[in-house]
Amino acid sequence: NNTGDDAKLTNISFDIRRAPGNANPTSYNLLYLASGDSALVKGPTVSAGSEMVNLAGLGTGAITDGINEYTNYIGANIAGTGWIAADGYANIRLKINTAFSGAASQLDNFSVTMQTVSAVPEPSSYTFLLGLVTLLLVSQRRRNNFN
Repeated sequence: NNTGDDAKLTNISFDIRRAPGNANPTSYNLLYLASGDSALVKGPTVSAGSEMVNLAGLGTGAITDGINEYTNYIGANIAGTGWIAADGYANIRLKINTAFSGAASQLDNFSVTMQTVSAVPEPSSYTFLLGLVTLLLVSQRRRNNFN
């Protein structure tokens, strides 16, 4: 997450193509990998949440013949909000399951969507800004009265 703000991990989308008549692949799993400095936090915010456990499920689905389009809504799949801290990252594994080896498939159009959340100014910040604008207006008016 190089946005400079904490970000909600909203969805992960991709296509998997299975040739007609092939029995493989059969399904997929999206999993969070808690390794290294990877941190996917579940909670109302990054600071108020806790890191998800290793191999936590983020989505799953069956694969049928043809082109299968998947969108995994992370919030719904984890029953909460998934966060990646500013300047942080989360390792995610896409595991494609097969009944036996030797069948080919294609992965395409892989997309990760995040929503950045900028800090909301405190009410005291608005008061400060209002005071500053008032001070500037008063000083400008006085300057105009002296000229």
